Amino acid sequence: MKSSEFSRTEPLEKLGWRGRIAVTPDFIGYPISAFAIIVGLTLAVTLMEGVGIALLYPIIELLQTGQNLEQLADRSPVFRVTLTSFAFLGLRPTLEVLMLATGALILFRQILTYIMSLSRAYFSQRAVARIASRTFGLFTFAGVAYTEKLRSGTLINALFTEAKRAAMFAAALQNIISSMFKIIVFVTLLLFISWQATLVGLGLLLVVAFFVSRSAVRGTKLSGQMINEANDRLTRYTTERFALFRLIKVQSMEAVETALFRREFDELRDLNVDVARYSARIQVLIEGAAIVGAFALIYLATEVFSLSLATLGIFLLVLFRLLPVTQELSVARQQLSAYLHAILYIDRISIEASAHAEQDNGTLPFPKLRQGIRFEAVSFQYPLEAHPDAASAPVALADVSIDIPACQTTALLGPSGAGKSTLADLIPRLREPTEGRILFDDTAAVDIRLDALRRAVALVSQDALIIDGTITENLRYGRPDATQQEIETAAHDAFAHSFIEAMPQGYDTIVGERGVLLSGGQKQRLALARALLAQASVLLLDEPTSALDAESETAVQRALATLQDDGNTTIIIIAHRLSTVRHADHIVVLENGCVIGTGTHDALMTDTSWYRKIVDLQTGASTDTDNIASLSRNVQTTSKENTT
Repeated sequence: MKSSEFSRTEPLEKLGWRGRIAVTPDFIGYPISAFAIIVGLTLAVTLMEGVGIALLYPIIELLQTGQNLEQLADRSPVFRVTLTSFAFLGLRPTLEVLMLATGALILFRQILTYIMSLSRAYFSQRAVARIASRTFGLFTFAGVAYTEKLRSGTLINALFTEAKRAAMFAAALQNIISSMFKIIVFVTLLLFISWQATLVGLGLLLVVAFFVSRSAVRGTKLSGQMINEANDRLTRYTTERFALFRLIKVQSMEAVETALFRREFDELRDLNVDVARYSARIQVLIEGAAIVGAFALIYLATEVFSLSLATLGIFLLVLFRLLPVTQELSVARQQLSAYLHAILYIDRISIEASAHAEQDNGTLPFPKLRQGIRFEAVSFQYPLEAHPDAASAPVALADVSIDIPACQTTALLGPSGAGKSTLADLIPRLREPTEGRILFDDTAAVDIRLDALRRAVALVSQDALIIDGTITENLRYGRPDATQQEIETAAHDAFAHSFIEAMPQGYDTIVGERGVLLSGGQKQRLALARALLAQASVLLLDEPTSALDAESETAVQRALATLQDDGNTTIIIIAHRLSTVRHADHIVVLENGCVIGTGTHDALMTDTSWYRKIVDLQTGASTDTDNIASLSRNVQTTSKENTT
């Protein structure tokens, strides 16, 4: 689902009843047609059940008295309605016909019940998938600045726990509608049998149901909200700890973490037990009150209302059939309250994600780069909410104006926090400049269609992004139509083919989650091969060799040198190591978000003191202790650069 398809900005809590009805399919995952089908089947099943029970009344009277239905017509409205209905159908209401009709109704009702059960299960699962898919889609279309601050556990909880609970809200709503239909049908039938006894029985049931369900629903509302919060905490905790198993082992924290997990899970368990207790309380109290009421009704029916044995039997049959329906209604009301908070949770994060959707107003295709990429007075300031502890929003780039020549290699150098990665993020519009603009030749980036721009840019980050699948699936990611020959060519160009062929299943080898079965160098070369296979106009490399051994670094550098010699790709490299950028055609040096030098290696050695000191330090040309001490913080080959 595209973010543009979810345009509502007002949360459900602030919508009136008309607004909530209008967005019903949106927040419960059910199309109106599906809901109508289930409600229609429920009504049909309920009517057939009521008619089937009603036909038992004349059957019992005919068996007991031996009279025909015409002779019994004056004894009950049920008999008169039955006689009129059979006459309309052109049938004589004999005992045999009544029994056949009752049997046919019961059989047809069972068939419809089966269809209804399947429909409810089918549409319920579709609702879960629809809510989860919509939520996932909204997150994928949201901007990087928003998704970076999200906790992965929150998203997982929304997709796999709260989406299911939200879909169960619709099931509870269906149960309420079904129960209401049954109550209407059964109460109507009871009124036909004896309206005096019906009023007494219903009065007792309604009083008990009101007081019991009122307290249970109030408690369930609070428990439902707390379950929602507990689910979110537990999922976030588990997701984080899965990523920290090495730390847990090294620090010998297994017992502590197990105890913490148990505490979180016990809290969730207790909340679910609370909801179950409220539900059990409803069933026990209503059933107990109903049994007492039934005995009172038997006494009144025989001693006060003078009902016949057959009439009393049918009355009690309908009444006891009504008892579980009353319980179902109370339980469904409780479930509705419990699952309401899942609906509100999903709705809140959906609106939030939609509000942070990337803007794509571009209409132009990506140009074939002939001149290059131009930054014109570009500044970027991170939003203050991303750094709540800061007095003011940090500035990552300040008035940057540079040219990145087309079909050449440009290196971005500078200390950690200089703004290199931020500058690279601006090229595929993962972030938008606070001021200034970026042009590809003479076309502004914002005028290019976002999908076209990003298909023209390939990224290889220092933390190689590998999916849990085969090597072929990893290479085809982003270009699913690539042929095997193209895949192998890209692997050759990235100097990855030899290690791939040595794998147990070659290109069909499964590499595991985050490429756990591959070494760092293999993952990096695999990521580079994927970028080459994309045949993008612009190749971004963010610290591609920072964590590699000498052999792997040499392989990656050879691949880049080959690509550079072809002269068809604009290559941008972010690096700390001079060995990674020594073959660059153009070098840009950044510090504190500002450009402090641009040009070739020779020019920078003359004009930029920071660059000259770094070269001296890394090549061993200078051993000045003071220089080493002052520069050591800037030249560490860190595993990951600060994004600012």
